[in-house]
Amino acid sequence: MGGMRRVILYIACSADGYIARPDGAVDWLEAYSAGGEDYGYAAFLARVDTVILGRTTWDFAVSLADDPYPEQHSYVYTHRPPAPRERVTFVAGPPAELVGRLRAQAGRDIWLVGGAALNTAFAQADLIDETWLFVVPTLLGAGIPLYRPGAPEQTLRLLDTHAYATGLVRLRYAHHGATGPSPTSGA
Repeated sequence: MGGMRRVILYIACSADGYIARPDGAVDWLEAYSAGGEDYGYAAFLARVDTVILGRTTWDFAVSLADDPYPEQHSYVYTHRPPAPRERVTFVAGPPAELVGRLRAQAGRDIWLVGGAALNTAFAQADLIDETWLFVVPTLLGAGIPLYRPGAPEQTLRLLDTHAYATGLVRLRYAHHGATGPSPTSGA
């Protein structure tokens, strides 16, 4: 059996832990994408063939680009599916069922895009293998948190960090019990 497909939460948040303003706006991220730095996004996107996101996040992604993930299959959690689309599956039900099906199939890693409700549901079901957290040097003071109340306490293991010239910092963590290509071998 090959390596298990990992679920990776790849997400940006403010220095005070918010992924969006209270109204869902992410305009505060624009200043950090203006300089042409992609923060490893293209390389990350090449390692995933599946994205999972909530309906609000999907609607926002589609507002930016009609086909936001053209090389990946998207699974969108919603109880109100819109018109069918190619390479998009609208789902409901426990995340463990979907992840179980996906991990049983051959493929590359799975990107948990978010938002907060889905991040929390995946954490509650212990389905996240890694978190790539891009901490933006902005304090919003209020907004949509990375996780909703009710997310379980977890101790993460730092895999690596990268500081960018813009002041943004990527923190890459393995979740407890997560299996991946970097096994601990006595170190």
